[in-house]
Amino acid sequence: MPNPRKHAPHKYDPARHPVIVNALALAGKTETEIRPIIGVAINTWMSWKRKHPEFAEALNAGNRVSNKAVADSLYKRAVGYEVEETETFIAVGEDGKDKKRQTVRRSKRHVPGDVAACKFWLVNRDRENWSLFFKVAPVDPTGENPYQGLTDEQLIALCGKVAANAASATASSE
Repeated sequence: MPNPRKHAPHKYDPARHPVIVNALALAGKTETEIRPIIGVAINTWMSWKRKHPEFAEALNAGNRVSNKAVADSLYKRAVGYEVEETETFIAVGEDGKDKKRQTVRRSKRHVPGDVAACKFWLVNRDRENWSLFFKVAPVDPTGENPYQGLTDEQLIALCGKVAANAASATASSE
């Protein structure tokens, strides 16, 4: 008796599946979101990506385009941009009915850059200079630990001095 939990493998259609996958990737869908739409299990999905280069390329091409659109939008949001606004004013007569006279006003407005978008962009594009984590490097160019041999009490006192210096530097910059 066949196992009812096992599904028959989906047949790959080279004329249909790459087009669908590309369109969904262009719309910003992830692989996890696309798989159920097509109706395939993860093993089938991975197999199709390995065995059918046109399928994998259609997915990657869609992702590249949608990722670039997001990156471009993030960049604009980070540095600011100009937007053209149009306002239409319709003159209303004393009887409350619209008159034929309209006034259209066009103006440009600057949308300033967003600090969070700047930070996100820099942290992801220039990790060397904008990492959220600090790299600790030895101060001594010989690579030796300058704190080796200090007692716990001496290290604690040194940490206290560093914390006090940091607090006074922060207070003076405010």
